[in-house]
Amino acid sequence: MITTLGSDTCEIDEGCRLVSGASFSTPEPGNDALDGKSHVVVRTPSGELYGGDLIQDILEYRKLRALQLAEGTNDETLTLLEERLRAVPREDGGRNVRAYHRFDVVLRAKLRQAREGQAKLSDVETINVSAGGVKITLAVTPAPGEQVWLLLPQDESLIILPARVAWARENAAGLMFAGAPTTRPLRGKRR
Repeated sequence: MITTLGSDTCEIDEGCRLVSGASFSTPEPGNDALDGKSHVVVRTPSGELYGGDLIQDILEYRKLRALQLAEGTNDETLTLLEERLRAVPREDGGRNVRAYHRFDVVLRAKLRQAREGQAKLSDVETINVSAGGVKITLAVTPAPGEQVWLLLPQDESLIILPARVAWARENAAGLMFAGAPTTRPLRGKRR
């Protein structure tokens, strides 16, 4: 399935995984016209179509979770998002290795690193995304434990997700989200 979005073309494979494109923009299933917002169409690990906007759900979850930790509040929306994003307990009674579902989603993004007192931006691509973190590929591998920021373009905004490098191998790294995301308008764009 090929979806054209303005001047960008996104290709989606049979599993509804975004395999190419300038940003994470795909229409919701069964909707021929976009509503002007970006969407990621993915399948859950069990093969069902995820019933929502995955990236927006993860961003909202991260914001509400940070608020809960800071203020001790309990929000109904947080509970609902947690139910959607948390890994399902194994039927055999065993322990899940991961707390959150991993969704195979390829997104182009930037990684900001602070090295030797200077900010460095690198092009990255996600392999999979969860409410707890993301696996990325990149040319220059960061150091485990390093504080980084994942920058995701969305519509006319830039989403900034603070993270810590959990592990790194040649040209790949696992990032654990560390705090609430922030949103900034893209330069040159007016709201």
